[in-house]
Amino acid sequence: MFTQTHKTRRKGFTLVELLVVMTIIGMLVGLLIPAINYARETARNAVCKNSHKEIYLAVAGYVSAKGSYPRAISEPPGGGGTGGGASGVITTRNWVITLLDRLGQKDVAKLAIGGLEEKERPPIPVLVCPSDAPDLATAPALSYVGHYEIFTVPTGGADDNIVSPSDIPSTTSTPLVSEKIFANPEHPRFWYSMDPTKLCFAYQPGVMIREGILTSQHPGGVNVVFCDGSVRFLENTMMFRADGTIWEGGPQDTGTGQL
Repeated sequence: MFTQTHKTRRKGFTLVELLVVMTIIGMLVGLLIPAINYARETARNAVCKNSHKEIYLAVAGYVSAKGSYPRAISEPPGGGGTGGGASGVITTRNWVITLLDRLGQKDVAKLAIGGLEEKERPPIPVLVCPSDAPDLATAPALSYVGHYEIFTVPTGGADDNIVSPSDIPSTTSTPLVSEKIFANPEHPRFWYSMDPTKLCFAYQPGVMIREGILTSQHPGGVNVVFCDGSVRFLENTMMFRADGTIWEGGPQDTGTGQL
């Protein structure tokens, strides 16, 4: 007589097996998320560098036509022309407004000739770093600032204190425009601002970039376009020399004989 043996088939997974699978999935997700974030930041950084390049080309076009760099603002502070009143009209130009037509904003540039009202101040993507505050896509924000000793402020007449390319000590090591984090509620920046301190950065010899001179949301440093058109990512530990150029390695020579 033969005895037929029936094997009992197990249905589903045991608790231990489920825990193992969940652990493996968690590990894979943990590895994947940083890679995705890195790829996103790399893309945002590339867009930011491209914006720097576009701003440089606009400045270079202006310099080619005028023989000098744009002014931070076109009139001395408090010299009139800043508009205001009920309509909030702005008639004085800053360096950004001066370059609007060269940044593909001809319609806004035409309005700027007669003054800009609040409704005529749209967000301009090339002026906003995509790694900056996420709500800036709908705001007329400014993530980029110019070198204060290149984008100068007139002290008397509109034609004084103008900087030309021959005044630049070294085009390869002198920053032209860099980024500075917009998201500062006490010191927000908009591209139509007439406050030079919000449009430009003032350097301090021997002081690290990360001490608030230049800042960004990119890990480890900031993007900078130099006067020769090169765009470089500078680490937060970089410093300025006394002549406004950047020192990119080793002990900092501030230009005063001190290391």
